[in-house]
Amino acid sequence: MNKYSIQALLVMMIIFLGGCLGSSPSPHPLLERDFLAMSDAELLEYHALLDAEIKRLQAPKGSTSVGFGLGAGSSGSSVGVGVGVTQWQRGGDASVELQKRHEAVRRELLARGQPLP
Repeated sequence: MNKYSIQALLVMMIIFLGGCLGSSPSPHPLLERDFLAMSDAELLEYHALLDAEIKRLQAPKGSTSVGFGLGAGSSGSSVGVGVGVTQWQRGGDASVELQKRHEAVRRELLARGQPLP
């Protein structure tokens, strides 16, 4: 590989990674609800929905993907081989944010004098 090929590859990788970093996942639909404006009955139901969704997201149903790559230099004299393995877990940030909301709802229920399910 010559100097210009390496520079072009680096520029393409930077652009690609910059595009990946710029995107942010949309919040979970349950997090868009205003629990402070809910009635006691709605808040209890919301607490149960959060609990069920957290359990669903934390279920051990991750997936594994394996990728192989083969590249050749512009002159054909350079060859590179790459292998990657990625373990995808369900939940992630959504699960953490749902747990935070679940705890805030639990505190609100206690502040209102409601029994926890």
